[in-house]
Amino acid sequence: MKFLKFIIALIFLCANVLAASEVEILPIQNNYHTGENLQAFVLVNQQPLDGFNIGKASLYDQSGNKISSLLSLKIENGYFVYQEIPKLNNGNYSIGVKGLKYEEDGILKEKDFLADIQIKKSESFKITPFVYYDNEKEIVISAKNNGDAKKPVLLILPSFLSALRNPIEVPKDDEMRFFLNVKENAFPANITAIYEYPENNLSLNRSYIIPIIVRGFKEKENVTETNARIIEEKKLVFVGHSELNKTLEKTKTLEGELKIKNEGMEINFSVSIEGDIKEIVEANQTEFSLKNGEMATIYLVVNKNKNPEKNSYSGELFIQESNLSFPVLLTILKEEVQEEPIIPTDETGQVFEEEKPKINISEYFKEEKRKRKISTGMITFVILVLLAAFLIIFLKILKKPVKPKNKEIGEVIQKYK
Repeated sequence: MKFLKFIIALIFLCANVLAASEVEILPIQNNYHTGENLQAFVLVNQQPLDGFNIGKASLYDQSGNKISSLLSLKIENGYFVYQEIPKLNNGNYSIGVKGLKYEEDGILKEKDFLADIQIKKSESFKITPFVYYDNEKEIVISAKNNGDAKKPVLLILPSFLSALRNPIEVPKDDEMRFFLNVKENAFPANITAIYEYPENNLSLNRSYIIPIIVRGFKEKENVTETNARIIEEKKLVFVGHSELNKTLEKTKTLEGELKIKNEGMEINFSVSIEGDIKEIVEANQTEFSLKNGEMATIYLVVNKNKNPEKNSYSGELFIQESNLSFPVLLTILKEEVQEEPIIPTDETGQVFEEEKPKINISEYFKEEKRKRKISTGMITFVILVLLAAFLIIFLKILKKPVKPKNKEIGEVIQKYK
């Protein structure tokens, strides 16, 4: 009889374990460092009565207080969520969604779906939280050094990827990029980034997992085993322009709009300003949520303080969620140039097709170098002429005979000869 009760209890236990929760929160890792990108899959197995709102996904402290919302990306039956971890104390935290309404046995209940993680206050790298692969020939991984010294980052790659440079040393407070070549057909896998961090006078290794999500790949394994799911089709495009190449006067400020259109599934995304252009380029908004067919507008201001320190700036506006890049090249001239909008568009967002003079950057610097050489040669010639004149005068003075200063001294000299 006892054995039968044991079997029945075991069956009930297995049934409870195998029964999937309405919403599953699956962190990529169970522990993170401050400054890293938090990552997790949110799988929606059963829709709540009032619909599922991914905007509720958040990071919570141990007392259940909300710290920050999470960015999200739509996937096959849920979402991928991520966010940079702010400066927090060491301890236990949770990520997930609260207050979802379900009916159980005719009773309306609110449920919280959370997963526990540990956060350590330590030196770290902010690394690309995931890769969305859509048949490109190249994959880009960024790593920003939040530590106090220059350190290398090593990537452990799956078989279909190879790196042009690996490892890469990243200076303090700087960001570097890994450019990875796709050698053969890609499949859902993980990239592992390894870097060192100090703890108790020791140098320890830290591993950070980056899931590769391949669009259209029909994988059969469970998400907890592969850490990869299928993202529904998404496509963001820049309207009108694909790059910005401008020349402006040092004391001028330029302003304009950059439009981004969503031609795919609903997506939350952020725009980051990369490279040294962030010293003189500002954007009024960097985080967006677009449905299919909707358009976002970024208002850009260039050289607001009118005191650039360099002759040229380069970088890009980068959308990590779509691996979309908008290159930017700015050239600063002392001469006054005609001021015009950064990206001229009409009310419909169409670009005015007008011919604009283009500045050849390399030729400009060659001309400046030639002018400096001419100026230096003239100054050298004048200095040589002055030195020659001085030398001639000095030699003439030395050749003059020494005469007695007065008659008496001359007579004394004759007397003693």
